[in-house]
Amino acid sequence: MPAVLAHFGPRTLTEWMARNHAILELQLDDVTRMVDDGELERADHHFPDAEAIIRRRIEAEERYVFPLFERFTSTDAEGPTALLRWEHRELGQALGEMRVALEAGNAADFHRAREAFTRVESQHRIAEDRLLFPLVDHVLEENALAELVTLLDNRSTR
Repeated sequence: MPAVLAHFGPRTLTEWMARNHAILELQLDDVTRMVDDGELERADHHFPDAEAIIRRRIEAEERYVFPLFERFTSTDAEGPTALLRWEHRELGQALGEMRVALEAGNAADFHRAREAFTRVESQHRIAEDRLLFPLVDHVLEENALAELVTLLDNRSTR
């Protein structure tokens, strides 16, 4: 990214995650609109992009963000992040069900799985946006935070 544009990008974990969440919501909403319009083949073609964004985010949270949170709160994987990890598994299961429904051309099953995904994701996002991400932003020094954001940017484009 050119230096002149660097200040427009996210500078905190909270900002990065908000931007990433907006992207994944747009992708998933686009696929849902395709299903609603009866374009199941097209939705099946585009769904892997949305799924990949979500799965990369989950991986990044579990590999980088959760361990930071656990270190700074003196907790472990059995503490508050245990629920978040469980929710990640639920989200992954719903993604798999959406994929299977699209492959089968079944709009009703897709919508059931999407509703399950949305139910879990909305509660999950509250915990992350209001507690987890702001705490990591608060405890990391500016350079370490910039490194984390850069790492997340690099991983999100793979």
